[in-house]
Amino acid sequence: MDSSPPQTDGEWPTPSKRTSRVLSRYAHMSVRKISAATGVPKSTVQDHLKAPTSRTHTKSQRGRKYKIDTDTIEKMITSLHGHYNERIKPWHILRRDWKLNCTDQTLANAFARHGFHKCKACQKGLMSSLNITRRQEFAEIHKDKDKEFWKRVIFTDEVHFARNNRSVDYVIRAPGQRFCSDCIQIRRQKTKTEYSVWAAVGWNFKSPLIFYEKTGIQGGFTGEDYLRDCLKGFIEPTFAQACNKYRILQEDNDGAHGTKTNNNPNAIWKQEHCINCLKWPPQSPDLSPIENVWRILKSRVRARNARNKAELKSIIMEEWDKITQDEINALIESMPTRIKICRLRKGFSTPF
Repeated sequence: MDSSPPQTDGEWPTPSKRTSRVLSRYAHMSVRKISAATGVPKSTVQDHLKAPTSRTHTKSQRGRKYKIDTDTIEKMITSLHGHYNERIKPWHILRRDWKLNCTDQTLANAFARHGFHKCKACQKGLMSSLNITRRQEFAEIHKDKDKEFWKRVIFTDEVHFARNNRSVDYVIRAPGQRFCSDCIQIRRQKTKTEYSVWAAVGWNFKSPLIFYEKTGIQGGFTGEDYLRDCLKGFIEPTFAQACNKYRILQEDNDGAHGTKTNNNPNAIWKQEHCINCLKWPPQSPDLSPIENVWRILKSRVRARNARNKAELKSIIMEEWDKITQDEINALIESMPTRIKICRLRKGFSTPF
């Protein structure tokens, strides 16, 4: 760009960063005078003068150099991708493996400069290839179902509460990588259950909590328990009145529900009572909005830190009442998106 003096008729060439700099450096013109002479706004002239030049952008950073160079960190980050066991390594193990002479905090800071931090691993159950295929088939069947269809579905499920927390791994990841396959922790540990609860939610619908008893071997949930406390205890006296024949009941594939065969006593009971059920794919809690409702409830209950079993039950009931219908409706409206993402991921776990 030409930065020579103006022509005899007073016309300036097209202004540029170089023009502004030349006038400021050699003609000692102020920003206001450069703006008046070139017709460029003063704010733009200021940007021209502050922009880095060939004399400034190559200057080295002041202060002490980083103890771990960028090349080493980038190699370490590359080694993490696709390897869950590498992501969960403590900082001191990584230092040992890479022979780094620094502290754990120095290594953590180096990863942080590249956007990677130690975060809780997202926990998902191990999913078989057969169940992934079944999830994909379910998504294909329901890909054209709109929000109006899902507003007819009543989602049901059980949840368990305990005062002790399950151990969680911490993985090294960047923002947006929470649901990457190598950042997900497969749940294996179990906690001692103090309360087991059943509930149902839907569009403009929220049932009370049903605290059910488990009479199976080693405290297991049986079909008789489900029939007594849930089907006969709530579905029969309440569901028919609150949810007319156009409603659809959703249950997961727990053996107690009687969803795997048609000759199960619970399946026969639902047929006799003309209850329309939605066939649900196995290992698909992420597709059911009630799982998100449980997540909200459990996080709020955990935050109150119950001191004993009786207080825990009181807190559960209080926090359930605080969950609004608007929160539930928003989750119901997300069903088309859940199905779409499940199809795109070919049946693998979704971020929900």
